[in-house]
Amino acid sequence: MKPPNTSKNGESFVPFLEAMRGSEASSSADTPSGEISIQFLRELDAHGPETVPDLMKTMRIDVVRFANALKTLQSAGLVEVVSAAGEHLETVSLTKVGRQLARVGNEMRAL
Repeated sequence: MKPPNTSKNGESFVPFLEAMRGSEASSSADTPSGEISIQFLRELDAHGPETVPDLMKTMRIDVVRFANALKTLQSAGLVEVVSAAGEHLETVSLTKVGRQLARVGNEMRAL
């Protein structure tokens, strides 16, 4: 059975879930990669787009785990990383599907 889509335009967070299953199997850190990814989504949902250095400071995780989580979320289409013309700092923001997933997660957490 195929999982339901998360939006009307056919976008789905299934690629994210599949990517997380694979990355959790290879994670040796104390904090599972899925928790780091959820932390990413919550932070960006609560505070809006952030530069990479600011987001790293807020999340308080090492560079390797940060980079792995960012790559996973970006590949799944949940975040986008943009560099403004003439800027050296990249900004991370939620995509529409990433925002929806973060809010569903927050609602479930409140239960």
